[in-house]
Amino acid sequence: MEAEPEHVNPFASPLAEEAVVSSGAPLGVSGVEAIRHEHIKREASIRSVGWLYYLGACVLTVSATFLAASAFVGPAAYDLGPSLLGAVFVALLAALGWWVGAGLRRLNPTVRIPALVLSIIALLISLLGINVIGMLIHGYLASLMGSEKSKYIFSPEYKEIIAATPHIRYKSSTVMWVVLGVLLVVLVVVVVFAARMAP
Repeated sequence: MEAEPEHVNPFASPLAEEAVVSSGAPLGVSGVEAIRHEHIKREASIRSVGWLYYLGACVLTVSATFLAASAFVGPAAYDLGPSLLGAVFVALLAALGWWVGAGLRRLNPTVRIPALVLSIIALLISLLGINVIGMLIHGYLASLMGSEKSKYIFSPEYKEIIAATPHIRYKSSTVMWVVLGVLLVVLVVVVVFAARMAP
């Protein structure tokens, strides 16, 4: 009895063979589904980082607004130059954060390198300031953005796999939602405090 011809996956990637063999997906799924199951956690992690960029961009947007307002009201009103320059700089950082966050949420390959560079810069700043928590967070983000698997997740091939497997979704953990909730509460507290401290 002749063996059946081996199925060839049209979406094969450099990691496809490893994904099909080591995937924790249920037996019987297609090669495309196996690859998606293999990468779904990392894909979800990358998208989650997009939310963190959104939160950071939101804080920077509020900060830029208060800096711009302080240029016309309060002690800095007599000298518009420095305040407006600071507001513009922070606003540009906020715009960068919104752009990177949106790109990560959509797995836009254009933002992977900028996100990697920002993570490395933040890691270096944390190292200089001996900020252990910052080192851990930004070290993880840098490794996440710089890995070969993440590079593949941003590729057009993986986009086709996502389009072919819309029924496969990653269920976010409760811990992640709790962390995002805490960060949101902290953001609201910072905004309210800044509003009360404003002249």
